[in-house]
Amino acid sequence: MKNIPVSTLEPNCSFTSPLFLENDYILLTPEIPVTQDIIERLKKWNYSFIFSDGEKIAHYENPLNHAIEGKAGILDKTIQQNEKKERIGAFYFELVDFIDNFINEFKDKNKLDLSELTEKVKEIIELFKTDKDHLLTFTAPRNYTIDNYFIPHVVNTALISLAIGDYLKLPPHRLIDLGNAALLHEIGMTKIPSAIYMKPNDLTQEEKNTISTHTLWGYKILKGFSIPESIASSALEHHERSDGSGYPRKMKGEVINLNSRIVGISCSFDTAISFRPFKLPHDAHTVILNILTTHKNKFDDSIIKALVYSLSVFPLGSAVSLSNNTKGIVFQTNPSDPKFPIVKITHDEKGKKLTEHYLIATSKEKGIFIARTLKPIEMEES
Repeated sequence: MKNIPVSTLEPNCSFTSPLFLENDYILLTPEIPVTQDIIERLKKWNYSFIFSDGEKIAHYENPLNHAIEGKAGILDKTIQQNEKKERIGAFYFELVDFIDNFINEFKDKNKLDLSELTEKVKEIIELFKTDKDHLLTFTAPRNYTIDNYFIPHVVNTALISLAIGDYLKLPPHRLIDLGNAALLHEIGMTKIPSAIYMKPNDLTQEEKNTISTHTLWGYKILKGFSIPESIASSALEHHERSDGSGYPRKMKGEVINLNSRIVGISCSFDTAISFRPFKLPHDAHTVILNILTTHKNKFDDSIIKALVYSLSVFPLGSAVSLSNNTKGIVFQTNPSDPKFPIVKITHDEKGKKLTEHYLIATSKEKGIFIARTLKPIEMEES
C-alpha cells in the first residue's frame, strides 16, 4: 500500500480503495469521504501517514454526511486502542532490555542493585492496575533477537507470577517481593556455559545435570549480595514440586516457599510454551490442560487455580476458532469463568481476514464458545 501523508488530506476528498489507519485497521471505505474532523483527529494523535492502494478523488460537496456519523468516534477508539497497544508493547520490550542490562552488569561488574529492580517491579504492579490483560498478552511465544532466551523468560515468569499474586490478593510488599524473586530466579544461569543452554539439539544427561546446578548457583549468588531469603529461595526452589519430584532437595508441599511455588508454576508454563534452541513450543491451551490433569500433583491447587483464572483456560494471545466458525485472538480473561474469555475476532466465518476487528464475549448461554485452538498457519486467510 502507498503512504498517504495526512498533510495532503482535504475535507470531502475520498479514495478509490479503502483507507487504512494501519495494516489491520480500516479507516474509511471508498464511498465515504474524509472530513475535517477526521483530519484534525489524525493530527491530534500524531499520525503522519495513512495507507491506501487507491487514488485520491477531490469532492466539492458531501452528499453522504449521514453515512459518516459515528466515524469520528470509531476512529478515536481505534487510535486509542493502537496507542495503548504500542505503549504497553514499548513497556514490555523496555523491560526485557532492562533485565538484559541488569544481568550483563552483574556478569561484567559484579553489580546487583535490588533497589533498582524493586522500582521496576513497582512499575509493573502499577501498570497491572489498568492494563494487566494487555500486558500479559506479550508473554505469548515470539521470536527474540536477544542472545539468551532466559532474559525474556524471566520477564514472562515475573508477569505471570505477579498476575497469580494479584489473584491471590497478596499485599503490595509481598507482590514486590514476588516480582523480585521472579526476575532473579534464573540468575544462576549466568554460571552455566552458553554453549550448553543455547545448544540447538538434544542435551546429553551430563549437560542436563550441569544446567540443573543453576538453582544452587542462583541461591549462592543472591545470598552473597545479602538478598532476603524470601527472594533468594526462589532461585533455589523454583524447580521443586509439591509431590516431591523436583530438585535440588525434593521438597514437598508448603515446605516450599510461597514465592518459589508461584515462580515455579509460572516458570514451568512459560518454558513449555516458549521457543528454545533445542525444542519447539507447545500450545498454551494444551499446557494449561496438562497442568490441570497430568501435572496437577506437582503444583499447589490454589496456585493452579490462580494461574488458570489469570490467563484463562485459553491463555491470552491464543489463536482460536469459535463455534460460529469465526477466528480470533483471546483478548481478555473472564473473571467469572476462565473457559469463556473475550475474543478479538480477526477472520469471518469463511476465513476471510477482517479489516475491522471486533470483540465478542464467549458465553455458554449464547452458545458462542471456543471450539479449538489454532496454529499460526491456520490464521492465514483461506
